[in-house]
Order: sequence, then structure tokens, then C-alpha cells
Amino acid sequence: MNRTATYAREAGNGVLNFYIHDLAASFRIEIEGSFSGKGVTQVEQSWLTASSVIGNRALVIVMGNVAHIDASGRALLRRSHEDGAQSVAKSPLANQLIGWITGQPVTSGMEAAKDDGRAWLRASGLRLLPLLLLLFPVTAIAGNS
Repeated sequence: MNRTATYAREAGNGVLNFYIHDLAASFRIEIEGSFSGKGVTQVEQSWLTASSVIGNRALVIVMGNVAHIDASGRALLRRSHEDGAQSVAKSPLANQLIGWITGQPVTSGMEAAKDDGRAWLRASGLRLLPLLLLLFPVTAIAGNS
């Protein structure tokens, strides 16, 4: 898993921390702090840059402890949702904000972690199947007819 952390400081509005998680089953952008101004622009640029490598993996926007969301932040969340991104809330306030912005129910952080773990297991299981067959060979019993 690749994880990148960055932050943007906007005068008067606080700091935005966002983390990028490049996982086997999804590409996640985790947002905490003040989602406004330059921070929204940086998150959007990261999303656009990552679009070329995401492939068929799900884009997941994870909202942690968000202190403020301005109009540009709301517009980006709405746009990402319309483009098929899944929204995950890590706090009750983030859950309410995302639900209000997108008009859709939001996944909790625990449910999303379980789903991503299952997807990783399914993807890895298929790759490990030939190795398992070598380690545990199947013996066939021939019958006389």
C-alpha cells in the first residue's frame, strides 16, 4: 500500500490534511481538517493525476474530522459522487455533511474497511490458487469397471 500525506494551509480557515492510499481494491483519498480553498484544489489535482492509474478500482473519499467545508469543497464532493466515488464518513458530523452534500446514505469507516479487506482476500486468493495446488496436490482414485 502506498500512502502519501500532504497538507494545505489557507489563511483564516485552518489546515487541510489529506492522505492518499493506493490499495489493491480501491484508491482512497482521506480528508481531515478544513476542506476549503487551496486544499480543495490540491485534492482535486491529486484525484485527476491518479485517474490515469486507478483503472477499475473504486475511488473512495474518506472524510475524517472535518472542521469546515466551503462551496468549492462541497462542489468537489458532489462531482466525485456523481462520477461514481464512494463516500465514507469516520465521524457523525462527516456522515451528516456528506449525506447533505450528496443526498445519499454514507458508508461508515468500519464497513468500508471490511469491504476492502474482503476484496483484497478475493484478489489474493486467485493468485495463490496455483501455489496451494502445488502444496496440497489432489490425488485421484481410479475405479475398475
